[in-house]
Amino acid sequence: MSFNTLDFLLLFFATLVLYFLLPHKLRNPLLLISSYVFYAAYDLKLTAYLVITTLFAYVIGILIDRSREGKGAKVWMIIGVCANVLVLAFYKYFNFLSSTAASFVKMKPITLKWLVPLGISFITFTVISYIVDVYRGKIKSEKNILKFALFVSFFPKVVQGPIERAGDILPQFDVKHSFDLERFREGMLMAIYGLFMKMVVADTAAIIVNTIYGDLETYSGAAVLLATVLFSFQIYFDFAGYSYTAIGAAKVLGFDFSPNFCQPYMSLSVSEFWRRWHCSLNRWLTEYIYIPLGGSRCSKRERRFNVLVTFGISGLWHGADWGYVIWGLLNGVYVNIENMIKGAREKRGKDVKKAPRTFIGRELKRILTFILITFTWVFFRTEKLSFALAVFKRIFTHFRFVGFIKYVFTQLKAGPQNTLFGIDAFFGVWPFVLCFAAAIVVDVIAHRRSLASKKNIAAELSTGRRWLRWGLSYIMIFAIIIFGIYGYGYNSSAFIYAGF
Repeated sequence: MSFNTLDFLLLFFATLVLYFLLPHKLRNPLLLISSYVFYAAYDLKLTAYLVITTLFAYVIGILIDRSREGKGAKVWMIIGVCANVLVLAFYKYFNFLSSTAASFVKMKPITLKWLVPLGISFITFTVISYIVDVYRGKIKSEKNILKFALFVSFFPKVVQGPIERAGDILPQFDVKHSFDLERFREGMLMAIYGLFMKMVVADTAAIIVNTIYGDLETYSGAAVLLATVLFSFQIYFDFAGYSYTAIGAAKVLGFDFSPNFCQPYMSLSVSEFWRRWHCSLNRWLTEYIYIPLGGSRCSKRERRFNVLVTFGISGLWHGADWGYVIWGLLNGVYVNIENMIKGAREKRGKDVKKAPRTFIGRELKRILTFILITFTWVFFRTEKLSFALAVFKRIFTHFRFVGFIKYVFTQLKAGPQNTLFGIDAFFGVWPFVLCFAAAIVVDVIAHRRSLASKKNIAAELSTGRRWLRWGLSYIMIFAIIIFGIYGYGYNSSAFIYAGF
């Protein structure tokens, strides 16, 4: 079951109605049942992983609290963290490590075939943060098994996050939520916009990217560059769309999740980009990897090493292939270079926090940041180093811009029933261009509004003019129904980050 399916809509609205009708003591059991139905819809057998992981973390948390005297707490914490890491490594990295080792000794690798539990990385990071926070004394171990199970499996976040900490979420399960019309409006606007981002923008972009990347030799380097740039937006609108829908669905029910995306492509540096992109993962890596390694409170050389290790782990977390590792390490190199430049400017007595004074200066920094990030996304998208190199070779040796423009205009002029990069040359291209442009404009407006008011655009609309709120909602729903990608042959569960 995925957010962009009729099954989820039925489950969500049934849960919503029952949640506010039932007495408080029955609400958490209802949410837990809905969460397990949501997860089991992907594959019933894999719910065993969710149950075992939940019970294990629950027991470890209690054992840590009971062993505060002496070294027992630390031992249980290490056991809890290592066990979860080993399970994650077994499911996701056994074949990768086996093939890598086999390539060195020139033997046939041992490969195992199994279904990887959906959202295993998100679930693992969630329970590890809980175990470590209990050990650090930030929170008490949760004694209510149903409430703890709900924390791990809560359906808006279980598959793709945000990665929420127990201290932020567990207390919310004790609150007696009442139906709030303003929260309902804000949450529904966020959810509808998230589905618009996913089904209309990201999934149409995916068709173009898959068509071009699926046959590199047929398309010019200009077309491959188009696909490369589009993938940067595809993955953003795909994952941000999921996050907006998850945060919106939780808000309607009365729960507050932390923001997961804050207009990352408006960033003026790679460091800023990573503060705005997948914020919950960035916070997790900072708190549970970077700072324990020493963070920035060490020598410059050690700090640069810590940054590389953190980003390298981020790459491995995303997938078991060298493309992901290179993607992570490249971002780490970027951040280290920026820190070195920042240090050099500080030595010269310049204000490194001051943004470029001119509009052109700021936009050039945004463009440069986008180019650097887009370069790394190639390794992320292709996964294989050889294919990534083939993409770059095609761009730099067979660009043929004039031929690309002629082909585009020829297909557009031919009109309906003809395709351009896999979509209808009229009924597919122009709606996509308009919706894509609209999503970009919303990001720009949201960025400027957030700087001015510290309030998200959905919250402003929910209390703003009724005609604007309803008008935008109807337009987005219309676009989803008419121009969204769904139906026969479409894999509705194919959110990019669902595989992580």
